[in-house]
Amino acid sequence: MRRGFIIILLALIGTPLHAAPPKKPTELPKPNGIAPKLKKYETKYYWLYTDLDELATREASLRLAKMAQEYAARTDGFSGAIRTKFPVYLFKHASDYYTAGGMPESAGMFDGQQLLVVAGPDITINTWHTMQHEGFHQFAHAVIGGDIPTWANEGLAEYFGEGIWTGDGFVTGVVPPWRLKRLQDTMSRDGEEG
Repeated sequence: MRRGFIIILLALIGTPLHAAPPKKPTELPKPNGIAPKLKKYETKYYWLYTDLDELATREASLRLAKMAQEYAARTDGFSGAIRTKFPVYLFKHASDYYTAGGMPESAGMFDGQQLLVVAGPDITINTWHTMQHEGFHQFAHAVIGGDIPTWANEGLAEYFGEGIWTGDGFVTGVVPPWRLKRLQDTMSRDGEEG
């Protein structure tokens, strides 16, 4: 029992910092009203507002659709159905993200209604990790509902954040080598003490 608790605790401690959803949602920004030149795109599960170029926007749209499908598939036994489109704001410039209400020193957040993420001028794996992690909070709020314990919400968000994009879907359940090593070291020390 103690070992299982330590594993979950380490998984959560080793995660990058993300903004936790606040108790009250903020006002939903008006399309194209929070940063210059944001365009609105309708996808199967999302309203995407972005100033990224066409290629990056198409990749984001595809990833978002597959991301929602992965959340739904993995939580099928305890979640509901996706019944609404989720608003997502993907910013090229961090300054626009902060102007729109992004938390200082964060790269993404779910504020109770919308997902805001800094893509940056060059999208990296960290951009997608943030979108996948924070996107789960948005999905959980809208589709799972209820009062999910923080450890479960953050743990599942990180589970999806570490998902690997294959080009047409995600491989989830991946444990990064650095996290596995830390876990093994901690378990080894725990065994020596016990």
